[in-house]
Amino acid sequence: MSSPETTIRFAEFAVDLEAGELLRNGTKLKLRGQPFEILALLLRQPGRIVTREELRRRLWPSDTFVDFEHSLNAAVNRLREALGDSAEDPSYIETVPRRGYRFIASVDADALNVPSKRHLDHYFRGWKLPLVIASLSLVFVIGFGIVFWVSWHKRQPLAPSSTVKIFPLTGAIGEEQQPALSPDGTRIAYVWRGEAQSNFNLYVKLIGAGRPLRLTSNGEEESCPAWSPDGRYIAFLRGDNDIYIVPSLGGFERRLTHSAWNYGIVRSYLSSCLAWSPDGKLLATVDRSSLNEPLSIFLVSVEDGKKWKVTSPPANSEQLPYQGDRNPAFSPNGRTLAFVRGYDAGNDIFLQDITGNSVPIAAPRRLTFDNANVVGLDWTADGHSIVFSSFRSGSPRLWRIYREAASKKTEPEPIPSGDHAVLPTVARKVGWLAYQQSSGKAFISQLELSDAGQSRAPSRFCPSSQGDVSPQFSPDGSKVAFASTRSGDFEIWLCDIDGSNPTQLTSSGGGLPGSPTWSPDGQRVAFDYHGPEGHPEIRVVGVAQGMPLHITLGNSIVDRPSWSNDGKWIYFGSNATGDFQVWKVPSLGGTASQVSKRGGWEARESPDGRYLYYVKYHASWLINPPVRSGGIWRIPIGGGEETQFLDHGEPGLWTLTRRGIYLLNLLPGGPAVEFYSFATQRLTRIATLPEDTRLDTASPAFTVSADGQTILYGQVTLGGNIVVIENFR
Repeated sequence: MSSPETTIRFAEFAVDLEAGELLRNGTKLKLRGQPFEILALLLRQPGRIVTREELRRRLWPSDTFVDFEHSLNAAVNRLREALGDSAEDPSYIETVPRRGYRFIASVDADALNVPSKRHLDHYFRGWKLPLVIASLSLVFVIGFGIVFWVSWHKRQPLAPSSTVKIFPLTGAIGEEQQPALSPDGTRIAYVWRGEAQSNFNLYVKLIGAGRPLRLTSNGEEESCPAWSPDGRYIAFLRGDNDIYIVPSLGGFERRLTHSAWNYGIVRSYLSSCLAWSPDGKLLATVDRSSLNEPLSIFLVSVEDGKKWKVTSPPANSEQLPYQGDRNPAFSPNGRTLAFVRGYDAGNDIFLQDITGNSVPIAAPRRLTFDNANVVGLDWTADGHSIVFSSFRSGSPRLWRIYREAASKKTEPEPIPSGDHAVLPTVARKVGWLAYQQSSGKAFISQLELSDAGQSRAPSRFCPSSQGDVSPQFSPDGSKVAFASTRSGDFEIWLCDIDGSNPTQLTSSGGGLPGSPTWSPDGQRVAFDYHGPEGHPEIRVVGVAQGMPLHITLGNSIVDRPSWSNDGKWIYFGSNATGDFQVWKVPSLGGTASQVSKRGGWEARESPDGRYLYYVKYHASWLINPPVRSGGIWRIPIGGGEETQFLDHGEPGLWTLTRRGIYLLNLLPGGPAVEFYSFATQRLTRIATLPEDTRLDTASPAFTVSADGQTILYGQVTLGGNIVVIENFR
């Protein structure tokens, strides 16, 4: 008789590893040899890709002479036949093209050991994703791969017999995002693009078996699901401004309120932007009363949609889309609101006590002191601590901090996990935790133009397994500077014009260097740098790899550097005076001076030295209805009035050459490459990128070679899966 410790169960199947048997509802199935061994290998590592090479080593030793590819495919086909599974629409075994296979169903794993932190660290070493912090519209995060386990709670330890189970929710293709566990832990709500990979809609799925239930079919993007305390309703955000409520089993939707804040601009940062109060009467959300106010936490009556403000961040926090207050979460007793407050230096978690009538009590208390971006938080079931995702260690991981740390200033405790774990959600009534395992990649695309102006299909430039962003051609056209995580952390790299010979230029050892730009003589590279402590600055490094020179220091945002024609000045954008303006500083260091007076951000000096061209950072594009960034402006170098030169032009997506201005125009049919000729004074479209192009708008970059024949720009691929943990305490 088999021991429970050697049995793995999933759906109606049981696998006895010791006896080598597969049973379905107690009936033994015929599955022996290599098909069974493949199943055993997959079950011991649910959710992980088992590579074809690993299967070869384990099942076909080097001294075995067979057609490996044919034998492996035949064995997997026999396994799928025994399970009644399909390669096209898998329920158990997913094919990962050119890599291997993955078991995607939930597993009741008596025979599996809880993985150690050392195992997890080894398993995820090297997985990186570009991180970004300025003018963010995605996610960043832009987002992220991870498997995660937890067995902790000083006050309520796990019983020795408890088994921590970790499994992917569905393993479906595309982006599953923004998980929200039902209070009883039996279901999970999330947004998904669906099998057709269209817009995000709201889905609910039972934990374990069963297909997801689609609750909405609207053509607008939907986000931020939040459960009512009784599990009967789900609140969510539709489009950029409307909060709706829908029955969790499907039914009539009710529009609750309209927000003045345009969520769509910063959806990745506000993706946990709704929270239901424990008594079911209120929703906490993120809003602002006017353009001149920062983001705040508002409470909304579920009965009549009336809302009122409960937090008041500093008045200068409106300058960037992720600043102000966001990510609200009610404590289990409803007397405290946890939220994230963003400011120039970074983000931290605050606690706001409220009365039974939902009136704030005194000022909020600061809980963390990290100055690091926070991507989601939730309270543990007992209300003693908060689980949150933070970049405090360089990439998003899960952490826990006790609420009494607000008075003791104790450090958060790491929850053993890999990188890229975001948006944790806790089921209050049972021991369940879920989070988004974000994955994706930033890369550089290359577009070749013929003499006739016709473009070929884009291709990847200097490809790597890591993230690459912010390309810039050197003045002589022989090199390209870019930012990359090839060495583990973000650093500035150089490569040849054909993408060969990539060489690391900087060794920052943490932080986020970006936006590299060449000096006119091609001997130096300026870049912006956001350090781990949240202090932004402009740095310059010699191409011969000398120590970087710190050009600016301070706590104000400084980014997007560019050089004057003579190499004596560096222009950059900064909010040192409260709003964003163009500044300049001597390229060898010195006192910075303000250049623009009516707003400005990213600047380029004209080749003839007569004008400074720049785009503006407009806070108005954060308010509904969103508007464009304000186009491209120019001002005489010697001083004078500014004039609008072009009515469109986005930060990072334009560049200045001797012949004119190249820019990307973000059109519905696909981004259009346009050229304004100084000679003819005409704007023409010279190419259109594929309609499904997803530009890297978090670290936007667009550069043209000296001969005008090659264009480099940043793109991203995004993905996300939801991971569930049973018996979390």
